Order: sequence, then C-alpha cells, then structure tokens
Amino acid sequence: MTLLEELREATLKAGRPFLAHWEVTSCCNLDCPHCYLSHTGAMVRESEVALVIDCLEAHGFLLVTMSGGEPLSHPLFPTIYRTLKNRGFLVTICTNGTLIDEDTVGLFQRYPPFSLEISVYGTTAEQFRRFTGRDAYHRFVSALDLLSAAGIDYSLKMPLTRRSLHFARDVEILARQRNVALRIGTLVYPRLDRDPAPLMERLPVTDVVSYEYSECYDLTSRQPAREPTSELRCSSGRNSIVVDSDCHIAFCGLLREPRFHFSCVRTFSMALTAAAHLRATLEEAYRQGPCSRCAIADCCLCCPAQSWLHTGSLCSCIPYFRDLAEAKRSYRK
Repeated sequence: MTLLEELREATLKAGRPFLAHWEVTSCCNLDCPHCYLSHTGAMVRESEVALVIDCLEAHGFLLVTMSGGEPLSHPLFPTIYRTLKNRGFLVTICTNGTLIDEDTVGLFQRYPPFSLEISVYGTTAEQFRRFTGRDAYHRFVSALDLLSAAGIDYSLKMPLTRRSLHFARDVEILARQRNVALRIGTLVYPRLDRDPAPLMERLPVTDVVSYEYSECYDLTSRQPAREPTSELRCSSGRNSIVVDSDCHIAFCGLLREPRFHFSCVRTFSMALTAAAHLRATLEEAYRQGPCSRCAIADCCLCCPAQSWLHTGSLCSCIPYFRDLAEAKRSYRK
C-alpha cells in the first residue's frame, strides 16, 4: 500500500477530510450524449477561488480533483491550478485534453500534476466527431504529442457506450502504443436533473460483461468482488466531498440535492457537517432498503445516490444494476 493509500484509509477511518472533487465550471467544449452533467454555464468566480482554496486548506484536505465540465475551459484555470499547487495540494486534473496547448504543457512542467486523466472518444477524426459532436480530434492528438514530448505523465480513460464499443479495441491499441494506462468505465447514468437521455447510450448487460471479462480488458479497471455488508461502501460524506462551481458542497458526484452553500470557513465547516449528517440518512435508507439484504449485493453497484438518480427514491432496486450483478457473479463462478 502506498503512502497516499494509507492516508486515504486513515482519514476514512477517522472521518477526516481527504479528497475534494472541485467542479470549477459546468461548461464544456464538447457535446457528448452520455454525459450526466447539466452544462448550465456556471463558473467559479474569481472572488470565490481564494475562498474555496482557503476552506479546503483550513479543513485539511490533501487531494483536489479539478474537473467540470471541462476545467481547462475556465479562463482562470492556470491561476487556480498554480494556487492549489503553491498551497501544497496534490492536484488531479480530469480533462478531455482538447484545450491543452504549449502554455498548458509549460504550466504542467513547472507544476507537475499529481495525476492527469484524459478522456478519449475515438482514434480517428470521424469517431471523435460522432462521439463528441465536435471536430476536435486533431487537438486531442496534438495534446498527447505535446505531453509525451515534454515527459509529462498522463493516463487515458474512456466510457464504454453504444457509440464507443466498436472502437474500444482501437483505444486499447492507442494506449499501448503510447505506453500509458487506460481505464474503461462501463456505466452510463441519467443526468443529474434525472433526465434519462444519456441512458440511450447505455450498453446491454451482455455487452458490458462480455467486454469486462475479455482478455483485452485491463484487470485494474474491473470491480473486485466485495464482502456483503449492510453499510455503504463509498467514502462520500466521510473523507470526500464535491464542491460545485456555485460554492456548494454536495454529498457525492451523483447526489446533488440537498447541497449546502458556504461563504466562509465557518459556513464551509457547517456544510461539511451537514454532508456528514446526510450520509447518516443515506446509511439508514440503505439498511432499510433491499440492497442490504440482497444476495448479490457483493457484485452490485447500486447505492442510495444511484437509486435516487434513477428512480427518485433512496432505496429502490435498479433492474439494470441487478441484472449486471447477476451476470458478473455468473462469470466469477
């Protein structure tokens, strides 16, 4: 176990802050049909940047993930990133890579990110355009070339959807050719406002399981079998939170209501406490719901946040997840 993993586990057990997922903007320069975020155009304002960073530092957060939307679309991205690095945070950046240029690479050379995760939506210009609705493949490739030439480490990740399944093997080849890690995400969610439109991109269970248990699939991406438990397995509300672009704390990436506004270190602390209390409510919903007594819960990814996003209830079974869990358990036997 690495030092960072030990810190993650220690803070989780102690209920101390560790990870903040900061959505600096909801804007994105791509238009992917699977995206579960609502692109409202919100951006953290210049006057709020110092507030958020002061609050994270005062409460002992160590790791900050900058995301969006597309974080590099924020005009203050270099300033926000430099400030986080100068204040001692470990910074992970989640980006589609198409806005990375020579200036960005120079910034990363001077202030290396803890982790740089780049989404990949095709290995040809046509694949990329069909997936994202934008002609930006050349900018994506240019970014990878610039990063490689500068010796900056990065990894790739890709959502497995109806549009990407046919070129997934090509993406695997791309990752091997560039000698970078690749993580495949096999779940598609409704939008945060519960609009089910992205589910049109969700693959049938048989396709997901066939791919996950194929020889080519990266074993580090596969969900391991878990011990049955009546408790929530995630760290949300315990040592991790989401900070949105409007200065609210949310329980997790999938559950955005209720959310808790903050305007100073004191109200940030109150918002953290409220998120922790929300977790207690969700724990009880999980214990009282069908998941805690389900025989296939060790293979299932359902939770109160997923339940709310899909059904509007905190403790409903999601048939797709149930079928996926049953299929995975059959493969493991």
